[in-house]
Amino acid sequence: MLLSSLGASAIFVGVYEPTKQKLLKMFPENLSALAHFTAGACGGIAASLIRVPTEVVKQRMQTGQFTSASAAVRLIAAKEGFKGLYAVGFSTVDNHTSSYFVSLFPIYKRNKLLLCCVS
Repeated sequence: MLLSSLGASAIFVGVYEPTKQKLLKMFPENLSALAHFTAGACGGIAASLIRVPTEVVKQRMQTGQFTSASAAVRLIAAKEGFKGLYAVGFSTVDNHTSSYFVSLFPIYKRNKLLLCCVS
């Protein structure tokens, strides 16, 4: 879970920051929040490329189908193909992930800016 979290976070930031910068240049200043929200959604979806397979492995281990994550990945891929690692579908994880990142980062950035101005 730790490796998954680190990898997903790295992908999120790697997508969020460049996307945000491009969108901020494209959008008028009064729509900068939309740039942050859109970049957050893109980053959340990209991070799900790691989070979804991790969730599949975790769920199957919790039901006792596998005793180790490496065995789970190997056997799921062998029996169901690469697609099997995305069996829960992006809807389960992405609905939560995208809405979380769509709101979290713009709010964090805005509050961080407000705190800097107040200090």
